[in-house]
Amino acid sequence: MESNSRTYYIDITNGEILDTPIETNQQFEIIANHKELTQLKELFKKLYAADLKTYARAHIPFLEYHHDSENHKYDQILTEVYQMIYQLGNEEARQYIIKNGILNDDDPHLDQSKGLENFK
Repeated sequence: MESNSRTYYIDITNGEILDTPIETNQQFEIIANHKELTQLKELFKKLYAADLKTYARAHIPFLEYHHDSENHKYDQILTEVYQMIYQLGNEEARQYIIKNGILNDDDPHLDQSKGLENFK
């Protein structure tokens, strides 16, 4: 990481990147530089756009969730967000992600040579 890295708190529920923690929602603590923070912000923008598309799709009653490309896109972007949080997060964030099955220890993005602490 670059020397200008600092701590941020990620609120997945609201799609927020905060400078200070708040007590109301589950948050992940990360350490990120400007480039990484920009990448994460872009992922949240994409996630929001995908969420709007899934909302519109939800009003089509005959289209099942697992047959809808908009839902697959949303799930894919959300996984990318969690992968980035895993990469930048503290040990508590990484363990939460693994423990809750959000990413699995056999995920190809996780560097098994150094355990679950590192992300490729």
